Amino acid sequence: MEIYTPVEGRTQRPAWLRYGAAILLVVLASALTAASRQWLMPTPLALYYGVVVLAVWYGGLGPGLTSIGLSLFAIAFWVFQPIPVWALGWSELSRLVTFAVVSLLITGLSASRDRAEAEMRASERRFRTMLETANEGVWLIDRDARTQYLNDRMAALLGATPERITANSVLDFVFPEDTSAAREWIDANLAGRSEELDFRFRRVDGEEVLVVAGTSPVRDDAGRVVGALGLFTDVTARRRAEAALRLLDEAGRALASSLDYEETLQRVAWLAVPVLADWCVVDLLEEGGVVSRVALAHADPGHAELAAGLLAHSPSASIAGPEEQVIRTGASLFLETVTDELIRAAAQSAEHLEFLRSVGVVSAIVVPLSAGGMVHGAMTLATTAGSNRHFDKDDLVLAEQLGRRSAVAIQNARLYRDAHAAEARYRGLFEGTKDGIIVFEPDGKCVDVNPAMIEMVGYDRAELVGFPATLVACGGPWSGEEAERLRREGLWRGDFELRRKNGSMLAVESSITSVPLPTGPVYVGVLRDISERRRFEQLQEEFLSALAHDLMNPLTTVRGQTQLQRRRIARGEPLDEGRLNAALESIDTASLRMSRLVDELADVMRLRAGSEIDLHRESFDLVALARRTADEHSRATERHQIEVISEVETLIGFWDGPRLERVLGNLLGNAIKYSPEGGEITIRIAREGNGDAEVAVLSVRDCGVGIPQADLSLIFERFRRAGNVESFAGSGIGLAGAKRIVELHGGTISVTSTEGQGSTFTVRLPTAVEVQR
Repeated sequence: MEIYTPVEGRTQRPAWLRYGAAILLVVLASALTAASRQWLMPTPLALYYGVVVLAVWYGGLGPGLTSIGLSLFAIAFWVFQPIPVWALGWSELSRLVTFAVVSLLITGLSASRDRAEAEMRASERRFRTMLETANEGVWLIDRDARTQYLNDRMAALLGATPERITANSVLDFVFPEDTSAAREWIDANLAGRSEELDFRFRRVDGEEVLVVAGTSPVRDDAGRVVGALGLFTDVTARRRAEAALRLLDEAGRALASSLDYEETLQRVAWLAVPVLADWCVVDLLEEGGVVSRVALAHADPGHAELAAGLLAHSPSASIAGPEEQVIRTGASLFLETVTDELIRAAAQSAEHLEFLRSVGVVSAIVVPLSAGGMVHGAMTLATTAGSNRHFDKDDLVLAEQLGRRSAVAIQNARLYRDAHAAEARYRGLFEGTKDGIIVFEPDGKCVDVNPAMIEMVGYDRAELVGFPATLVACGGPWSGEEAERLRREGLWRGDFELRRKNGSMLAVESSITSVPLPTGPVYVGVLRDISERRRFEQLQEEFLSALAHDLMNPLTTVRGQTQLQRRRIARGEPLDEGRLNAALESIDTASLRMSRLVDELADVMRLRAGSEIDLHRESFDLVALARRTADEHSRATERHQIEVISEVETLIGFWDGPRLERVLGNLLGNAIKYSPEGGEITIRIAREGNGDAEVAVLSVRDCGVGIPQADLSLIFERFRRAGNVESFAGSGIGLAGAKRIVELHGGTISVTSTEGQGSTFTVRLPTAVEVQR
């Protein structure tokens, strides 16, 4: 309600009315004076004083001065005697002067008062303009918290008209949970204290408005507190922007704190609640197009069971729900108001529909987790009836920023995981291969080595990395034409030697390749130990030499007997049947020996080619075979006594007789060879078990050089011999072949030995048919 002062009233009256009133007042005063002159002597001037006062009050300074001038004329004409004589005595003149002076004083005082009122009104107008145009809300309340005044800005903050707010208390615009805090600062003001605080009001539409408040007590003229005045600055947008920046900052730190993106996404979901939303759900697109729900957060602790139910319902590709739509299109979905129809469309089942309805979604935003040109999933944010908050476009922008940051973290984590897996695969290949690998720079400095390389040379890794490769490499593409060819062609293959830490040399074959890297090319060399291969080649040569030697002896016998008989025939000597039979028997024995050597060589070649030996089984007597083989070897030596001891007269089995004879011949031959001083060689035959479990046991024992304990596990390998028989001729394949023949019969061969005292080889063979695969 506007209040107008007399000054404002006068200034709003027209001039003719104000001056006319002054003239009329003078006329009335003169008429009354003339009428009362006969009763009042001398005539009083009080009416004219009243005219001046009324004229000044009603018309202002101009009409007041006009009334003074007219009153002086009227007094001189109507009051002083005789009428109309203008001869004034000192008494009349003094009264007239006194009236003029007093009237001017009254007019002056009235004018001063009018100017003061005008200035006060102008100041009030300026103050009111400041209040109405201020960016802060101004709210004046009494001691009962009832509104006495508020400006338009305050009304706009609360979303209501000033009239509606005036009819309510401050507490009607406060959230229930903030009521006690509001009462505290109102009581503090009424107690005479000023307060500065951050607060929030509840608008008429239910939304919150955040303010910075400065409140102070209002006192009357007696100094009593009669109310409180508050200045409120709307900081909702600023606080939300700060909260958004804080959310993005905290989310960024959470996403960068771990490469376990499922764990960090759960932390981000809890950061988004309740700052941005009441519910936050994160779904990820996994390999194979499967969408899995990996994170969920909610503002109400009482919704834990409901959250568990929602967590179990991942989006389905068969139902075009909001998450599936966003993942498929890569575009955000903004639902300012969520209707029951939208909820039904998103439900996967009746149970899921009940869960969604129980949440009570009011507004929702679904944003894609997009990074690197790919959509990695979707983040769903929702508000509920509990907060009754509706998302706006600013919330959508913030959600999209949060989604992009989360997606970048997911992409980085997946890239790191893939890179780590690739590195693990490379490191597994690099460190797990049996070949030595050395990585070196163009200047020959070693960059990396694998464990196989370290084992080859005997150095620690720290002793190789950073040092020239020539520390261990002798020969190869490290200088000269070979180095130039490697730099030119980027590839080098060949053999060279490695110098071990103990000074020994190791032959290797290598393949060295140039590999371009962002930091420059490096060379990767794959080195294979060929010392065994060279030893094998050497043993092959020795084997062939021994084979040639072994074949030469029976060939010499055949040739010698043949030439002897031819010379006798040439000389015409009569045939001596005994001598002829002896010669033919020698030839037959020699040819049989050559046949066995050829068969042994054939078996070796089959095994080396990866083929298996074919057995030709038939019923065979092991005792007879042993005696025959012993007799043959007894004729070849004079320093050894070969004895056959059998617990049975016969021991029949279903075996490949010629190959078993070769096995026994190999064992006897070794016994003779490795007993250079001669001595006894004992062959024992026995039967163990009954029926299908019957086993023939054959052992050969000598008193020779024996076998070192460290070599017992190696002598049955091809081309491997005991370390104490290097001075004896041999190929190292006889025992390997014998072992395989025994195994193909379903049997076993073993050895016990004491170096310097002799060895015992034991063969166990099942007598029944048993095929070994």
